[in-house]
Amino acid sequence: ASSTHNHDDLYLKKGTGFNSNYVRAGYGYYNSVAQTYWWKVCTVVADGHYRDYNIHLDWTSRYANGEMLLHVHSDNDVILDVFDDYVMQKSQDYGKSIGDFVWVKPNESTLEIWVATPAWQEFDYMIRSNVNEGTPQITYYAMGEVEPLTAVPTGYTTFQYHKWNQAYDNYITGISVTGTTTKTIKLTQRDGGEISTTFVDLDTDTDTNTWRPIDDTPVDGVTDESISSNWAYDHVNARNPHGTTADDVGAAPASHSHNDIYYTETEVNNLLANKANEYTYTGIVGDHDMHVWNKVHASHSDNGGAAAYWVIETTVPQDNYSMGGFTILYHDDYSS
Repeated sequence: ASSTHNHDDLYLKKGTGFNSNYVRAGYGYYNSVAQTYWWKVCTVVADGHYRDYNIHLDWTSRYANGEMLLHVHSDNDVILDVFDDYVMQKSQDYGKSIGDFVWVKPNESTLEIWVATPAWQEFDYMIRSNVNEGTPQITYYAMGEVEPLTAVPTGYTTFQYHKWNQAYDNYITGISVTGTTTKTIKLTQRDGGEISTTFVDLDTDTDTNTWRPIDDTPVDGVTDESISSNWAYDHVNARNPHGTTADDVGAAPASHSHNDIYYTETEVNNLLANKANEYTYTGIVGDHDMHVWNKVHASHSDNGGAAAYWVIETTVPQDNYSMGGFTILYHDDYSS
């Protein structure tokens, strides 16, 4: 590089005020006439190569300042495409209008950025553009290098416009719903603005699924109440949850009897007692032996008021046809 070269187009100038690095694009008082003028800020031309480039400017005017960005692209051809554009304003009041920044394409390979300056208002900018891939042919202009227009350029596209505190001001602080069949939803913003819309409520607001009471002591036949889980638990665990009686199931009561079918214990005892009273022994009194076939002995003792007994003793030989001997003792204790 020569000893006289500089980097004025790349860096902030040392030893000068920050404003010295801004370029004045235009002023709302031109040729002694105060009115709105349109000033060309720059021209971009496709050069037949692949380009991906951000045109990025800091700008300032009499009452506002902000940023402007436009992304251009060319794909190894001479056609310029715009992928994104926006203008952001950092001050709220007395700023520039949304339509003050536009871009136009006179042809497929050329793009121009224009900005409006209302009467007595300036517009200055500082280049902050950055390269993603390759730099197209770009020419930036200062006031006076191109004659301004007094109307917006033909075929223009307005930049998307944002304000620095727009998100804060648009913060929703309240919501309300009014109306009956036709209802209005209204959103209140922090800066006092409102967003609203209306709709037709197709719901008749009649709740057919009415709340059913819960009964801890349900009643038979009631169909508009629900039973409680407490009652259901007790009901399942009860010995006779429905109070069923013996008559309900055809069963005999606990105090029933079969006196007409069977003898009772009392009746049996009476019958046996009566039979004992009816019997009178008229046999031989004293001790006697009875001799029958093959030495069968039987003896009877009856001594009046003493106990009577019978003894039967046998000594039958045991062989292939007869059994061995045995003794039978019968004792009857009575008084007469």
